[in-house]
Amino acid sequence: MAGEVVTVQLGNYANFVGSHWWNLQEEYLCNGSQALKHAEINNNVLFREGLALHGRPKYTPRVVLLDLKGSLGSLKQEEDAYQRTQSTQHCITWDGPLTAHCTEAAEKNEYLRDLKKHDENSMRREVLRPRAANDTRSRSSMGSKVYWLEDSVKVWSDFQRVPLHPRSISILKQYSHEGESDRLATFGLGFQLLSHPDVAEDFEDRLHFFVEECDHLQGFQLLCDWEDGFSGFACRAVEILHDYYDAKGVLTWGLLPGPSQTKVQVPRRNVNHVLNSALAIAHLAESSSLLCPLSVCPSFKCRPSTPLNFPHIQYQADMKYHSSAILASALETSTLPYRLNSSPASLCQYAESLNYCGRKVAVTRLSFPFSLARGWCLPDALTRHALETSWQCLCPSGYEQSERCFTQAVSLRGVSAHQSRGFVPPGKEPMSRLHACESGESVLSLYLQTQYPNMPNSVLLAETPINVKTPFPNIFSSSIDQNGYLAEETRSAATAVQQVSALTAVQSAAGLHSSLQELCAEATRFAGSMATGMEQEDLSNALHNLNSLADNYKFGFGESDVDESDSD
Repeated sequence: MAGEVVTVQLGNYANFVGSHWWNLQEEYLCNGSQALKHAEINNNVLFREGLALHGRPKYTPRVVLLDLKGSLGSLKQEEDAYQRTQSTQHCITWDGPLTAHCTEAAEKNEYLRDLKKHDENSMRREVLRPRAANDTRSRSSMGSKVYWLEDSVKVWSDFQRVPLHPRSISILKQYSHEGESDRLATFGLGFQLLSHPDVAEDFEDRLHFFVEECDHLQGFQLLCDWEDGFSGFACRAVEILHDYYDAKGVLTWGLLPGPSQTKVQVPRRNVNHVLNSALAIAHLAESSSLLCPLSVCPSFKCRPSTPLNFPHIQYQADMKYHSSAILASALETSTLPYRLNSSPASLCQYAESLNYCGRKVAVTRLSFPFSLARGWCLPDALTRHALETSWQCLCPSGYEQSERCFTQAVSLRGVSAHQSRGFVPPGKEPMSRLHACESGESVLSLYLQTQYPNMPNSVLLAETPINVKTPFPNIFSSSIDQNGYLAEETRSAATAVQQVSALTAVQSAAGLHSSLQELCAEATRFAGSMATGMEQEDLSNALHNLNSLADNYKFGFGESDVDESDSD
């Protein structure tokens, strides 16, 4: 049975991605405890079980998340209210006049109002029928209503569906996302902030709370912003994880939002984005078990770039609500190898399979939704629709699909057992070599061998699709039907897509050599003119380490990297 994983989310965009990620998983929790025992995905890996009203089980993510003031919107920092209810004594030292300053509560959008109403109705049913078994009227029933939240989502809590534990949320009130004067702008500021005793103690206490209730801790997932000071905060956080849990794995995702007008208008932020990303990779690649940059922006550079194009998605790349949904879908699929009830590997083993010979940075490719029509099998999909046209690289790099890899871990979900292999009638020749394979794993492995010859591949197939019900944004084109298949007829805008399949590949790719070198050169160009909050010697060492890391991705650098032409 897979052990537990604790997730840490650092920064505003990381929490956008995290909110979508937890929402995608809530559907697994809506079918009762008996269904969970037979589910394909082991929810106990990422969720903790507590008790709700009348002793019913309540699941909350095993997560610690940090953000700056002004990030919660209508969501309360529940721990404050919880602590106030626990306090029975009040020390009053002032008997003069008091002036109260109140701010107007943030207004809930239509989705959150409906969610609150639904939960209140559910609570009434709990009171009237506290022992009723298998009540199927869950939050999942709201998924049939189509919401358009683009104008009402300002912060990540505006679409946070899954309830969080009171110990999960920590707001850093020293800094704000608004304005320039109190922004957590640079790597050095973030690193120093978590070095402050009060901030470090609060972070460690929250971390220990979730870790200490784990029976078999696999390790940690770290989602962190790279464009601001949370890059440095994340580096210090990983040091703390190593101080307390040195034997556990740390899988880190560095997150960058899509290209926006803000970066064009504020050059200083643009330059900080490059420097913070370079310093984060240099430090986190050394201290993490595996480091995966994720973004719909194809370049680390300052110049504005065209966002990634997905054949069956219509999204606004500069809208965090949209771009974070795509990245969350990639996370939800690529992390399956250590989250299934039949998990073939732990988090540490998963990371070790991809970080051989010091190559701790990996890229993630995503086909979303995976192109599959009704009546097709997996071999049909792979032969009729080349992945090169839909398998997008989520690492800001700009290198091509055809570039070589050292190793990769591929996960495909949402393809049922009977769809995963071809059917060959007796006496008939198979349409292709793929159609002759006896299992879905064999089909995908053979396909990958043709795309990446002589390269180790780890393949996983899961039948469970990604549930993209409300509040997942309506970004799928009309060419996708309600169940995620290529539509025979154009889907109406009044009908939302409910579920889709997806394919990810986490790759140790040779293309990282040029992209990391370009990032290092770009950062070196700005290093002397911009404040980073670091000593010049430390900055120079970090950029030197980044350049050395880039050299690891040259073919022939490691003793086992033998070119196919040499082995003939």
